[in-house]
Amino acid sequence: MHSLKALARRKAYELLSSRTGLSQKFAQVLFARQEGARTESVPRLPLPKPLTLKKVEALLEVRAPAAKAALAWISPTAVTASLGQVHEARLRDGRPVALKVQYPGLAQQVERELSWLLVAARLSPARAAGVNFEAHGAALRCQLAQELDYTQEASNLNDARAFAARVFPARAGTAQGDGGSLHTPLVAIPEPLVSLSTKDVLLMDWLPFESARGAAAWEPREAAHFLEDMFTFTLGALFAEGRLYADAHLGNIGRARGHSAAVDFGVFTHIEVRQVAALKGLVQVCLEERAVPLVPYFERAGFDTSDVPGWQALGQRLPALCEALFLPFRGPGLAREDDFRVGAHARAILGEEAWTFRASGPPWFFGVMRLLGSLFTAARHVGVPFNAAGALQRALAFEGGPSAWHMEPGSGLEGSLQNKALQHIVPPHTALARLLRVQLVREGRDVVCVEMPARAAFRLEDLLNEDVRSRIHATGRTASEIQTQLLARGLLPGEVLRATTENGTLFLSLV
Repeated sequence: MHSLKALARRKAYELLSSRTGLSQKFAQVLFARQEGARTESVPRLPLPKPLTLKKVEALLEVRAPAAKAALAWISPTAVTASLGQVHEARLRDGRPVALKVQYPGLAQQVERELSWLLVAARLSPARAAGVNFEAHGAALRCQLAQELDYTQEASNLNDARAFAARVFPARAGTAQGDGGSLHTPLVAIPEPLVSLSTKDVLLMDWLPFESARGAAAWEPREAAHFLEDMFTFTLGALFAEGRLYADAHLGNIGRARGHSAAVDFGVFTHIEVRQVAALKGLVQVCLEERAVPLVPYFERAGFDTSDVPGWQALGQRLPALCEALFLPFRGPGLAREDDFRVGAHARAILGEEAWTFRASGPPWFFGVMRLLGSLFTAARHVGVPFNAAGALQRALAFEGGPSAWHMEPGSGLEGSLQNKALQHIVPPHTALARLLRVQLVREGRDVVCVEMPARAAFRLEDLLNEDVRSRIHATGRTASEIQTQLLARGLLPGEVLRATTENGTLFLSLV
């Protein structure tokens, strides 16, 4: 059955990714959702067939005559993507540039595909969950309109470059950053040639770009610096400028000229100040593990919690969900590859409430989740320890963005809740268990007693020693099954397993 599913997945990739437009983007989403640390274990997506050089030159003649006149040479080979293709080129003054050309007729094709997609989505389980397809469809339409306008991408590139120049000083050989690191983040972003670009054609500096897909060949120190840079840059832009870099996947982030680099800013979305402030407040309260209810933070971020029955169950899972999301940022040690397997943890925690969560949340919030997913995928793929906690703290400390709302009891926030009943049914953050305890009791005495932090549930299979694992196995259960059960209960205190074996009674509980 597993091999049949793998074959079906592969065929779906090949069918969707060989096309342009939304079909290719949908394939990218399916590709990015796969669990696994390294991309070499996942089949590479086939790409659309590129336009010929003769066709590109004809398009330039009509769409960007100034650019065509300025170009002395265009490489006949191209890198293809969902909405266009990129050629290496050279201006008449000898300057190397990248030429990005949009596929002809793409706007009409994307609109047709989007209409089909929304019709198909209404037949999915999401409809029963109450997902607002109009809101999500409008957000997707707005995003695609940005991506299809290369003058907007040129503006986005300049904004991203300005942010990077403001917050990232040039790399120097003096001690800077957390722990006396000799590394100062610097992110290279291509400069657009605005005067030669049009809605369908974009000219920008040529970067000798090496995508993160090839990170296995990098030196570990370079790879760790790259991850710190990308986390700091993307999260810093979000918190300080309210800008969401929505396409931070492995093909768009990497290295160039010895520095970390990011390309393809077709989507660099603006997030409202109040939404960023709510998000920043949620991040801070989760990192500090304050004893406050989490539902108000999600409400401030735009979640509709008016359906109290659905949110009663969901609200009790929020502490565990946030624990999973922020596990890599707990510090002070280096975050490792296994810390970033967040997707499976989140799905296990939300369980049947996943659709309630999606249905009640605003589209921009899931854009942030997509960014985190891309960063976590990069961390798993690169596979080296790095200072994720330091990167997040630097991103939160950048000046220029909105301040977090401090939503403490008595601050007046309680009166702004959409449904005050939620204050009584959703436990505070302290409801999360603090310890995971494994006990083997024989004749009323502990023969084995192991205690570890409750968040150890996220890596239970790796942390239990062989003796404890064999005792669990003797009950007919596996460590993997126990881990799923722990996450499914939202890490709330209580007994998880009680089983009698020939050596005594085995207890596993959250306290």
